[in-house]
Amino acid sequence: MAAGARFLFPFCQTVLDIGGQDTKALALGVEGGISKFEMNDRCAAGTGRSLEMMATALGYRLSEFVDHASSTIGACQINSLCAVFAQSEVVSVLANGTPREAVALAVHQAVARRAISLVNRVGVGVDLVFVGGAALNSCLRREIEILAGVTVLTPENPQIVAAIGCGLVAESAEVLG
Repeated sequence: MAAGARFLFPFCQTVLDIGGQDTKALALGVEGGISKFEMNDRCAAGTGRSLEMMATALGYRLSEFVDHASSTIGACQINSLCAVFAQSEVVSVLANGTPREAVALAVHQAVARRAISLVNRVGVGVDLVFVGGAALNSCLRREIEILAGVTVLTPENPQIVAAIGCGLVAESAEVLG
């Protein structure tokens, strides 16, 4: 993933990868190698899968979930770190009369907070590259950018950046070998 991100964004210093099952943050050295690495240490909370679960709990298809979260300005607070407990918290907040859109935005903000806590552990560089399938989520990307305080760069196909990196590493191994 580091090789793919550096290939696409030659000056990137930090990479955030939110996939279906895990979240990773990497700091890259001058030569592009990984100088620091952090990974979520819990279940799938804060991953693409947890976003899918929350969309379902709110009665949205994933695309609707992103659109409705993006279209509201007021969010409630979702505090649970566990995806299952967060789902229960969402049901409870809805039962208290909070609009679905506000809950959808709160879920995105909670995932962004978890991601940025990993990024902060490796150090936020000037250019933060956001990859993985969750990087296709425009609301999540916006919330991460707000919390990071830097420009978030996302490639056109963020879900294949790790594969690009694998191909580059394999190609260089062939040349050397």
